[in-house]
Amino acid sequence: LCHMSRFLSRRVWMELIPFCSGKQFDPSFGGCSVEEFNKKANEMFQQNTELCDGYAPFCKHFFVENFTTAQVGSVAITPQTEPLIKTAYVSRTEKELAVLERFIPRESFTPPVAKYLDIILYSRDQVKQECDEMGDEFTLSDDAEWGI
Repeated sequence: LCHMSRFLSRRVWMELIPFCSGKQFDPSFGGCSVEEFNKKANEMFQQNTELCDGYAPFCKHFFVENFTTAQVGSVAITPQTEPLIKTAYVSRTEKELAVLERFIPRESFTPPVAKYLDIILYSRDQVKQECDEMGDEFTLSDDAEWGI
């Protein structure tokens, strides 16, 4: 279910949280910066305020055309890609339990640039709660209603 947001009067209504920015934005890589991403995402939201419900009430999806160099996160299993598949237990952070994943190592395959981005948003309250539970610093600015 997608709906229009009620936060149209905000200039900045979403921003990257460290969990995401640490994973996706490497300063040594030539992609866009955290600041550029925040600015562009908020500009795009002002033009298209449609959000889709996520897996829980505190989660929303904001689908936009890709304005970065982000590559697709999954590819079809084909006769060409199947021999490249590896498995390993992987955790996103040191604080999370590792889960079994199947993947193709980056050095084995270059995925295409994504056509769209799914900007996953978490409510300010949820970000605060998760930071408290993990012992992490809460970094959302006072203006941000959502964390990316």
